Amino acid sequence: MKKFIVNSAILSANMDPVACSMGLPKMLQNVGIKDVKVATCYCCSEAGKVVARFEAPSKESLSKALRMIKFPVESIMEANVILPKEVPDEKAFYFYSEMGGYIGQNSASLEDFLEKVNSIDVKSLEFHFYRGDFEKWFKEVWGYEELDEEIRNLRKLNLKGQILRTRLYDTVSKFLEMQKP
Repeated sequence: MKKFIVNSAILSANMDPVACSMGLPKMLQNVGIKDVKVATCYCCSEAGKVVARFEAPSKESLSKALRMIKFPVESIMEANVILPKEVPDEKAFYFYSEMGGYIGQNSASLEDFLEKVNSIDVKSLEFHFYRGDFEKWFKEVWGYEELDEEIRNLRKLNLKGQILRTRLYDTVSKFLEMQKP
């Protein structure tokens, strides 16, 4: 069985996020799905979304199961990669505020990256976010294609300031949590 993180789309007005998150196992059981299991479920974002961790044979079987229970899916990420805790300096992420404007901060680990996301000037986050630098680093240095996709989806929301900082931090930290054995 593979592990997956599912971010829901905004639930319809008649779907209570708390009830939905608590009822996922029963909903799957009611339609006869036995090979997809809900590991944990996190509820709720301000936007009325649910984040859940599933175990399933494949992304396709999970996607099919969620369609059967009419669960609105924003994204599905596979979470099974174990990588080194730190990369060499030449692969670290170096934060800039503009072209040529290095701010003296870098991250060689994903944990340090999260700390920096919470502390550096948000202008640096915006600079890198809209250039696609974060997802490129996650994909090319760490091999996290699913996280690359999640960050690209965030960019479509045109986030700025503290909201960008919070959503970026939440997205990366939830993904990393799912990577733990």
